[in-house]
Amino acid sequence: MVVENLELVIYGLCATAGIGLLIALLALSAAQRARRRLSDFEAALSNLEQAMKSAANIFAESDMRMNAACEQINQLAVRQGTLDAATGQAGFKQAIALTRRGASLAELMDTCGVSHGEARLIQIMYGS
Repeated sequence: MVVENLELVIYGLCATAGIGLLIALLALSAAQRARRRLSDFEAALSNLEQAMKSAANIFAESDMRMNAACEQINQLAVRQGTLDAATGQAGFKQAIALTRRGASLAELMDTCGVSHGEARLIQIMYGS
């Protein structure tokens, strides 16, 4: 009876050791999968960091280009204002000359690009 009990104890110990070994193998396999997933995650994170750096560089370059374009627009606006002023003076000179030759209000407005009030004032000041 002692021998039978001893055999049962040995079988129980073997079964327990087998189950423990199986659990250890499953834990080792899960750890390896976790390491692989962590490695994949680290690679994805590195790729994301590179993409973010690239996007930041693109945004910085775009900002510089936009600032340069705004500066050019401002310079063009100043230049356009100067040209408009010069063109307006030439329009008035032409309107004065046409008025002295007897041009009508409509002719002054169409030819010289002056308003009705400006054309009338020019006729009053420079007409015969």
